[in-house]
Amino acid sequence: MKAYIAGVQGISTVDYPKKIASVVFFAGCNFRCRYCFNADILVFKPGFLREIDWVKNEIRKNLPLIDAIVITGGEPLLQKDAVVEIGKWGKKMKLLIGIFTNGSFPDLLKELMGMELLDFVAIDVKTSLNKESYGNLTGKEVNIKKIKESIEIAKKFNVDYELRTTLVPGLVGERELKMIHKQIFPYKIWVWQMFRSDIGNIVDKGLVGKSFSVDEMVRIRNLSKKMKNVILRF
Repeated sequence: MKAYIAGVQGISTVDYPKKIASVVFFAGCNFRCRYCFNADILVFKPGFLREIDWVKNEIRKNLPLIDAIVITGGEPLLQKDAVVEIGKWGKKMKLLIGIFTNGSFPDLLKELMGMELLDFVAIDVKTSLNKESYGNLTGKEVNIKKIKESIEIAKKFNVDYELRTTLVPGLVGERELKMIHKQIFPYKIWVWQMFRSDIGNIVDKGLVGKSFSVDEMVRIRNLSKKMKNVILRF
């Protein structure tokens, strides 16, 4: 089997909570998030087409060290069969399997959970859950109902999960966080991570160099203390 794979990071201590993981980066995404720093891997390019056996061999190099495989992208659920192949193989290797998704494919996410392939799921909550806000941030028309369904699926199944929101100056800040909280609460864990313009290839070049002021960061930090189960990851 072949899939569009942008690369494999052999060792990561930050992508799977409290575990050491190898990270598989799937190419291709149905969103074009303005703050995304993986602009180079958002389309299916011939150079990304690889045998799944290549992915397995890259992971094998670190088997004595790792506890898990994390599948990310791009949006990995665009290539569900490849995700299943890697997941099943990982289970045979006695590894935990995690996936990062933008939440736009709830039926596929539910299918994978029903197969008991996933041990950890991270779902992006890009901004407040309404069509206009999501469209402005992702550059695409988004079915908000599907994002909400994915969140509810994560809550329902017996897997570890976290919801994630990236803070972006001028796009996702204190106001949006308050709105999102009303829409997703209760949740197990909600991670706030910081947009970075100093790494990768940013989709919206107008965001390069932008940052929150100290006052804005203080208000965001104070807001996090008022909400349950919020983790600041920056």
